[in-house]
Amino acid sequence: MREIPLTQGKIALISDEWYSFISLWGWHYHPHGYAVRNTRVEPRSLLPMHRVIMGTLGLHEVEVDHIDGNRLNNQVSNLRIVTLAQNRRNRKRQSTNQTPYKGVGLHGGKYRARIGIEGRMIQIGTYATAIEAAQAYNEAAIIHHGEFARLNEL
Repeated sequence: MREIPLTQGKIALISDEWYSFISLWGWHYHPHGYAVRNTRVEPRSLLPMHRVIMGTLGLHEVEVDHIDGNRLNNQVSNLRIVTLAQNRRNRKRQSTNQTPYKGVGLHGGKYRARIGIEGRMIQIGTYATAIEAAQAYNEAAIIHHGEFARLNEL
């Protein structure tokens, strides 16, 4: 593993075999949490480091997923080509969530567990505690999202 310095004091991680190529350019920290570089081609655009490494520049029908959720960890072992739906399954808990758990929210004084499946929100159930609801979400995520499931840490 090698480190690539970015602006704002950030560091991107890459696999050793990519260092000599990636280090040819200056890279920047993007507000969305990615490592990018500016092109000199008009109109100017940003090249995300993870797309350069995975060879998906210009392929809008695929996405590159950071398996561990760290958008600055661009090691080949942490990247995979996925569909938009698969990438969404691996999202972290939304910052607007009322609880510390993904898929869990307050509803009528209890904790409701829900999961998104094929564009629909499916209710898993209501529980007395947030931890019980988070456990139920985790079980459903393993079944429905498989290797793309981002589980709650309990």
